[in-house]
Amino acid sequence: MSIEHKEAVSGLIKKVPQVEVTAVVQFSEEERAIINSWNLGEVVIVERQMDAQRAAKHKGDQYIAQAPHEHLRIGHLTGGPDRYLFDTPHDAKVYQERLVEGLRTLKAYLANCASLAEPQVFEI
Repeated sequence: MSIEHKEAVSGLIKKVPQVEVTAVVQFSEEERAIINSWNLGEVVIVERQMDAQRAAKHKGDQYIAQAPHEHLRIGHLTGGPDRYLFDTPHDAKVYQERLVEGLRTLKAYLANCASLAEPQVFEI
């Protein structure tokens, strides 16, 4: 996995500085097979908020409707690099921490999806 931060500029008239975070994850063939066989592409890894530039373009209900589509899902990472914009370097660093934790959780999640649980016999 690699994560890169770089400066970006948004806006045609008023140039607004932002930080673009690019995440690249190399899934093993086994992990890809698990993702495909259990249709896990829509599983959310990290919930994320729209940056101020994009949020300003949406009004009320539009924002509410669009916001869930901003979350990072497994399918975003299996398709190649994921790029996301943040308003400040601080926001980008907080996201990176949450992303690393989310990917650690994803690794365990995929391992648990690799096989069914062993049968158990117990008394109550």
